[in-house]
Amino acid sequence: MLLNLVSNALKFTDEGSVNLSAELVSSIENICTVAIKVRDTGIGISAEKLNSIFEDFIQAESSTSRKYGGTGLGLAIVKRLAELQNGSVDVLSEPGKGSCFTITIPYQALPDDQLPLKSEKFKPDTAPLKGLRVLIADDTEFNRMVIAGTLKKWKVNYEEAKDGYEAVEKAIQENYDIILMDMRMPGMDGLTATLHIREALGSDNMPSVIAITAGISPTEQESCLNAGITEFLIKPFAEEKFYEILAHRKKNGKGKAASTKKMQPADIKPSKDPNGIINFDQLNRLADNNEDFVREMLEIFMKTAKEGIDSIKKNIANKQWSLAADFAHKISSPCRLLEIATMLECLQLIENAGRSQKNTDKMSYWTSVLESEFKLVSEQIGEFLKVKA
Repeated sequence: MLLNLVSNALKFTDEGSVNLSAELVSSIENICTVAIKVRDTGIGISAEKLNSIFEDFIQAESSTSRKYGGTGLGLAIVKRLAELQNGSVDVLSEPGKGSCFTITIPYQALPDDQLPLKSEKFKPDTAPLKGLRVLIADDTEFNRMVIAGTLKKWKVNYEEAKDGYEAVEKAIQENYDIILMDMRMPGMDGLTATLHIREALGSDNMPSVIAITAGISPTEQESCLNAGITEFLIKPFAEEKFYEILAHRKKNGKGKAASTKKMQPADIKPSKDPNGIINFDQLNRLADNNEDFVREMLEIFMKTAKEGIDSIKKNIANKQWSLAADFAHKISSPCRLLEIATMLECLQLIENAGRSQKNTDKMSYWTSVLESEFKLVSEQIGEFLKVKA
């Protein structure tokens, strides 16, 4: 819920600030009610739209989706998640002055002897990282700060680039061991920046380029490897994984790109066996094995996925490629959570084609595979819910 609200606040706030706070509203016996607020100074929402923004596929304004992306599913999911925890979500907003979303949820307090033990923090040996020179290339200051904070803690020398153009300029002028390259930057994206760096320095002299991305399709992965990118770091990533990549690159130096299995997008076919397509482990952990919560989440997924696929088909038929990409992106997140591999591959291919407006002739085929896979997924979810009933 919070990730969704904070992400929206950042997306709709060009100037000013985004503030996250929490306070204890009441404590009666062993029930503590907490109010969590996400405030921003963004574009705000008009009064007549406030009552409908928590409905599925509703945007505050028709122009919002065109300018900022998204499909309006996020707030509907936030509302449902709050309700599943016996809570609520409210909003106060004024156009041009920002919004304040408040999630209020009652939590049961645990006795001290039942509190979970704190896990040990990751404490790496920083010696293998000594002497590394790293360039962080990301257009988002928050992301740069997160990575920089970790590198500073590990005593790794680093510099920052705010976009692809600056990344190319610094890579040519300085001698870096590793470039941490965000793939989706405005103006010049990470892939294009990597190609320019390789052209200027040559394959043998260029630093190791680590692609940082929230997700990548097989076709994008192949393009990255061909450009000279050596490895992929999927967001959000654990410190252990980050350290492992840095230490490996320090040990092996500047080398060839990591090998990967090439996939032919047009050959993606739906699974034949409806069993084993989904992995429910992450959902169960998220729900803390609360079966009602799991059931509700799966029902939400079934509903939103079906509506999303219908919207993808409609927009492809109307040659609205970017809108089809928006809906594909929205469904990808729950597919990633449930590890539905073939659906996720199709969605990523559709999104990539819609964004680049290349291979749009294949989008209908990928959507047909997506539909076939969704039918099998529906069968497995149906069987899963029967067992849980």
